[in-house]
Amino acid sequence: TISIALLQMLDDATLALDFTDGQPGGFARSCRQALAGIQAGLSTLALPSGDPWQPHTVVTGHAHIDVAWLWRLRHTRMKTANTFTTALYHMERAPDFIFTASTPQLYQFVKEDHPDIYARIRARIAAGQWEAEGAMWVEADTNITGAESLARQFIMGKRFFRDEFGIDSRVLWLPDVFGYSAALPQLMKEAGVDYFLTTKISWNDTNRAPMDTFWWEGLDGSRVLAHFITAQNADTERYYTYNAEAWPGVMARTWRNYRQQALNRELLVAYGWGDGGGGPTREMVEAAQMQMPPISREIPSAAPGTVRGFMERLAARVGDDPRLPLWAGELYFEYHRGTYTSQARTKRNNRLAERDLHNAEWLAALAQHMAGQPYPFATLDAAWQVVLTHQFHDILPGSSISEVYQDAEANYAQVRATTDNVITAALAAITAAVAAPAGSLVAFNGLSWSRGGLVEVPPIHAAALDLPQQTLPNGQTLVRVPAVPALGYQAIQPSASARDDTAASLTVTPTLLENDFVRVELNARGQITRIFDKVQAREVLAPDARGNVFQLFEDKPLNFDAWDIDAFYAQKQWELDDLVQAEVEESGPLRATLRLQWRYLDRTLITQRIRLTSDSAQIDFVTEVEWHEQQTLLKTAFPVAVHNSFATAEIQFGNIRRPTHRNTSWEQAQFETSGHKWVDLSEGDYGVALLNDCKYGYDVRENVMRLTLLKGAISPDPQADQGHHVFTYSLLPHAGDWFAGGVAQAAYALNHPLLVATTTGDEGTLPAALALATVTPTNVIIETVKRAERTDFLTLRLYECANRRGTFTVTLPFVAASVNRTNLLEDAPEGLPLSADGHSFTGSITPYQVVTVVVRPKA
Repeated sequence: TISIALLQMLDDATLALDFTDGQPGGFARSCRQALAGIQAGLSTLALPSGDPWQPHTVVTGHAHIDVAWLWRLRHTRMKTANTFTTALYHMERAPDFIFTASTPQLYQFVKEDHPDIYARIRARIAAGQWEAEGAMWVEADTNITGAESLARQFIMGKRFFRDEFGIDSRVLWLPDVFGYSAALPQLMKEAGVDYFLTTKISWNDTNRAPMDTFWWEGLDGSRVLAHFITAQNADTERYYTYNAEAWPGVMARTWRNYRQQALNRELLVAYGWGDGGGGPTREMVEAAQMQMPPISREIPSAAPGTVRGFMERLAARVGDDPRLPLWAGELYFEYHRGTYTSQARTKRNNRLAERDLHNAEWLAALAQHMAGQPYPFATLDAAWQVVLTHQFHDILPGSSISEVYQDAEANYAQVRATTDNVITAALAAITAAVAAPAGSLVAFNGLSWSRGGLVEVPPIHAAALDLPQQTLPNGQTLVRVPAVPALGYQAIQPSASARDDTAASLTVTPTLLENDFVRVELNARGQITRIFDKVQAREVLAPDARGNVFQLFEDKPLNFDAWDIDAFYAQKQWELDDLVQAEVEESGPLRATLRLQWRYLDRTLITQRIRLTSDSAQIDFVTEVEWHEQQTLLKTAFPVAVHNSFATAEIQFGNIRRPTHRNTSWEQAQFETSGHKWVDLSEGDYGVALLNDCKYGYDVRENVMRLTLLKGAISPDPQADQGHHVFTYSLLPHAGDWFAGGVAQAAYALNHPLLVATTTGDEGTLPAALALATVTPTNVIIETVKRAERTDFLTLRLYECANRRGTFTVTLPFVAASVNRTNLLEDAPEGLPLSADGHSFTGSITPYQVVTVVVRPKA
């Protein structure tokens, strides 16, 4: 048999080795003799060339380098230089050695720190021995990273590889990321990325993925070819690995584990030490160089190759095969569910940074095109790089050591300083150009629909405004401004007439908040016992239920403390209900606020301001927590009088439905899920939404909606989440489903409050009100307005949010010379028709489609 023949060859090779080394070079000659004997023996066993049933493995050297994890970013710079230098050493010794490395940020580190090493890498890339692939700036988390951030990961990652190496990356390499958003396939296609690889799904704790090679269909119907690497270093290991070894047993297990052997017989193995870098050892490289010939239909042959080459051949073989299965929607990872919540301050900083960059970009674009101020592209680009780097899958998810988060705080502060400066400069340029008297209040709206709202201003400015007002405990004045145009501003001139102090129907006591829309009743523990929708004449909470209940859980996962929430966490549950204070803080006429405090074990304190405004049914819970619990999970719960088998949650550039029942093992595994600004549970004509300004973990079980607020892991950071936290969540009862109820708009508004400034100089030439870009219909949202990537033109990125097909129209304040629809990289322009006056353009849009347009203003 083959195994006996192989053993005999190895025995003969061992006997041929001359360990005495009696003559100079004798041992080396004996090694060559032994190797020649093995190769001759293998050739006698080899199958006929071209056997279509012979499995084969493409082996590529690899070194997964976590941008930060159990080390800081500064240490990663050293790890990268050492690892890349080792790879270069192997290339000098072994001409057939192939090395694959993703992550432009790592290349940027080497370029800055070691230009000599970087020059050698560039030469090896040009020679085809070093493969730079991966498509994203870093191997980012895709559950928490925001919509525009996820797009920028591709834009900046692809741009770096293109500009530095002349490479158009086509592979999304995310072997170690904790779940994969349904938004990814469309963004990949829009960025010219056709292939997706991972190993992480093999870590699922409940279900094994039913296929390893398949079409992955995203939210909008876009499809990319996906492949799960099935390498395994030992039979005792549970998981597949991107840190494989280059031994024949690994190749055999890779083939044995693969689900679609009848469809495809070529597989990929990435070998080398990883996570902390290092890459292939000399022994691994030598083993991979042996290029084992085909000797059995059960034992794969092996030869070095590239990841991209493997995926291109795979696509050619299976792309038209009707047997290739399809997976539609997110690739939910049945593990590491705690990463939606761990290190809450970093997650809040990420959300705030994304908001501030959004504001800085659209305001800078407004100042550029309407006030002639240069756009600070390089400044904002550098700030984006910092934010994208911190979206790495062990930073933003909360699974790194304490020092990483200390660094992150400082780095986010630098981003905030940058965006503050850009925003301040843009506001000054715009207000100076507005045709309004000095002292006029100018309100700015960063969302793509007109809206009014409440803003806080100094009393000296409020006194001259004929607007509804309320004096606040902090000395500021709360003012309701009228509708502000989309992505624009509204100047409100000082008035000699008396301001509007019309009393609103707001009532507040320590146990009651009420306006014209809802009545909210509380018990002696500060929990909500009733929410009555006065407009719809409907109870919002389930019968005999209590809302806004703080629930605590023992959170001691079996492994991976910061990463995991285990299914049994709910077995130990208790309420945090020791109310120590309830007082009325604001009583109207614009806003009523009830301030509550709860204490837990004399060490944790929750201070919450429950707020109602006079014009909305939305109930805001503005929360501060002094958190000093460990291995304890905190949730807030709302059992609502709504029944549906599915809840809807926002993700990047859209939303998805998830089950509220647990019929199957797949549904049981989704006991904790991720979302962005909102989750909604609706019947046909009524629903309730739970909004937030910086949270990502939630669960909806039957009619109980819960938002996960805090976690207190002890590893790898013993002090994770300890200390002060600030966040807001809101409950929004509404008629109709989430779309009819304006849930998306309300969640955007919670995350993007109106900005205000005042005019200080002479009257300018800009009108008193202006919208930089207005879009119709309401199911289309402009997510981003910025300067174009390579010109001073204007880029708009918009998307369809309600699974509807049709057309959209964008209206501009200036005359456009041309409008081109492009991909994410602003390539492949396709002209869109302009209106006769050049102030608007129209395009088609499909369900959940992301559309990028570049507008060239008329000179």
